[in-house]
Amino acid sequence: MKKLNNAAIKKLLMKIEGQLNEYEGQEEFWTYKLSLVKNEIVCKIYDDEWVEYIIKIEKVEDTISILKGFINYVYENEINHRNAFIKGSDAFNRRKIKSLSNWNSKNNEMKCKDIQEELIARFNIARKVKNELNPFKRFVSDFYLSLNCLEKDWKSAEIHQAIYKKIREFNIEDVGITYVKDTIHIAIFDNEKEEIKDKFDIVVDSYSNTGVTVNNAINTIRKMVA
Repeated sequence: MKKLNNAAIKKLLMKIEGQLNEYEGQEEFWTYKLSLVKNEIVCKIYDDEWVEYIIKIEKVEDTISILKGFINYVYENEINHRNAFIKGSDAFNRRKIKSLSNWNSKNNEMKCKDIQEELIARFNIARKVKNELNPFKRFVSDFYLSLNCLEKDWKSAEIHQAIYKKIREFNIEDVGITYVKDTIHIAIFDNEKEEIKDKFDIVVDSYSNTGVTVNNAINTIRKMVA
């Protein structure tokens, strides 16, 4: 692929920005401003006239890498640790309720009161964290929506590349892989007979889980080449 100069990257950012700011059918929306600053792509997200959030990623040169970079940034910096806290709260609550039942059976009112206060405090924090997630999930949703509009085959490209990397990683030979639109074509070759020994297709959409799809494909390939 031809390397893009800064002028071409800025033009691409304008195209992505235009798609992100399509508000049709949306009652509430953010405003996205994309720019190239030295070797970084910067995405400023405005709520009316105020900057609500800033994303910075390394300079890349294609729509998929830019939008996926934004998505990964939000997950790594905002969503993952909050989800982990919320998930951890469920386990925390189970432990505390079990302890509460134990102390209640022993008529220890002081212990029961302490545990109840801990449960209330944890509940309030978890509710606050859940509310904090809302704008970040919305950002991610907007990025995915634009990705689906601008690069309709992005998921096929992502999974195709991931399967290809795994094939190389595991030194699996005599495998061909291509994709057309939403379908990934995988063929197993018989070099001695110079023909296709076996083949299968994978149909994907934007909701396909990349990790699961890649693992299933590699398992199928290994069985076929065995």
